[in-house]
Order: sequence, then C-alpha cells, then structure tokens
Amino acid sequence: MKKSKLFISLFTVFTLVVVMVACSGSISASETYVTVDINPSVELVINQREKVIYVNALNEDAEVLLMDLDLIGLDVDEAMDLIIEKSIALGYIDVDSEETIVSAFNSFKFRTRS
Repeated sequence: MKKSKLFISLFTVFTLVVVMVACSGSISASETYVTVDINPSVELVINQREKVIYVNALNEDAEVLLMDLDLIGLDVDEAMDLIIEKSIALGYIDVDSEETIVSAFNSFKFRTRS
C-alpha cells in the first residue's frame, strides 16, 4: 500500500509536468523551465519539442543525482523517469515511507501575437 501511494504521487507529478509542457504552445525553446524539487532539486530547460536542452543542479544532492545521468536530448518524460529512478536508488525517495512530498514547478513566459 505504501509503495502504491508513492508511485501514484510520483505519477501525478510526472503527469502534471508533461501536461504543463505539452500545453505551452507559443513558448520559445529556451523559456520553459521545469523544476523538480524532491531534495535534490533539479531544473530542466525544455524546448518546444519537449526535449531537455539544459540541466541545472540547484543543490549538492542534485549534483550527486545528476552524476552519470545524460538527460540532454531526452523527452521530458524520459528525463523525469530517470530522475525518479535514480532518486529511489540513491535513497532520496523512500518507497517505504508513508509520506513523500514531491513538487514540480514550471515557469512559462508567454508571448503575445499581434
């Protein structure tokens, strides 16, 4: 039961990120930022094709997490899967924990058309 709650919450966050990126429409390639904060905190820059074009470690734990992970060029969903899998493997996400807080933030900069 505990594992299913964790995976449901992770899946929900993952789906939220994908929907936010998919609905971005008229966003410039370098203007979509997806921040995943599970401590480690990772910032992904996503282009219009939903591909990761830049990865930024926002703290020391993120530097450890991103070591040996090549996320550039991956679809955002593939990158999120790898981040979650490695976070579990490194113990940043405890699948046996009753409470896991995972947050995702996406900052869009919309352009107006004349």
